[in-house]
Amino acid sequence: SYTIDELDDTNEQLVDLRGEGRYFGKVIEDLGPTCRNCHKRGHMAKDCKVVVCITCGAIEDHYTANCPTHQRCSNCGQGGHLRRACTEKSKFIYCKKCDSRNHPDEMCPTIWRSYMKKVGADVSAVDPKESTFCYNCGEKNHYGDDCIVPRVVTLRYQESSAFSGVNLPKQFVKAY
Repeated sequence: SYTIDELDDTNEQLVDLRGEGRYFGKVIEDLGPTCRNCHKRGHMAKDCKVVVCITCGAIEDHYTANCPTHQRCSNCGQGGHLRRACTEKSKFIYCKKCDSRNHPDEMCPTIWRSYMKKVGADVSAVDPKESTFCYNCGEKNHYGDDCIVPRVVTLRYQESSAFSGVNLPKQFVKAY
């Protein structure tokens, strides 16, 4: 072995002095990339055949989309299974909020867009033409979801949101 003062300009002497590895003198055999899915070497996550649920960590049991910890039965309301696997007697499902037969009222996806009236509050109807403005173009007399001016985001709601004339009281829908 050489000391640093005895080295000439050849790489062989430097390799002999420090070893082949960059830091610790050992060469680690290249086993390929490490998979982010199963943490084994030799392949990447996109090529991994191992099924790992990122929600609960189960290996080779189910995909994340089918994780039982996130499933809720629309028949009995319990977690851990879906309606098709429910052992309870089948119930008639109907949502009065949106006329759907796929979920009950309390599981309606439009609930977050519903507004509760205060008990005892004056709920007399007000003509919407007086206070209707568009969030998209800023003009009066229509709502943003009903605007004909193209939006920066081109996705339209499949269902009407709270910002649509569809949600007006019945006596104003025709006037709108």
